[in-house]
Amino acid sequence: MPKNLAGLEFTLEMGVDRLRAHNLEQKKQLSDLLFEHGAETVGVGEDFGAFLTIRDDRAPALVERLRKRGVTADARGDALRLCPDILNSAEELERAAKIIGAALSER
Repeated sequence: MPKNLAGLEFTLEMGVDRLRAHNLEQKKQLSDLLFEHGAETVGVGEDFGAFLTIRDDRAPALVERLRKRGVTADARGDALRLCPDILNSAEELERAAKIIGAALSER
């Protein structure tokens, strides 16, 4: 299969239901880790899409601060949006939670 279709092949092989279950578990793990580091999230559970959200007036500035520390995020107004990648390991989620927690605690 051509390289540009590898993601499609992977998705078809895994199945949408398995991918969704994996994403929900990753979001729960990340949310729990973020809570341990002082951040409260919105977006855990089956009623939500792929993103976790942290409300913070500094969200746009936090995106750049996190990028410099190796964490990809985006912002919509005061919402810092985070989405684990299917390939993120538990260790990467822990590292990201520490970095995000530290960035949020900086004033």
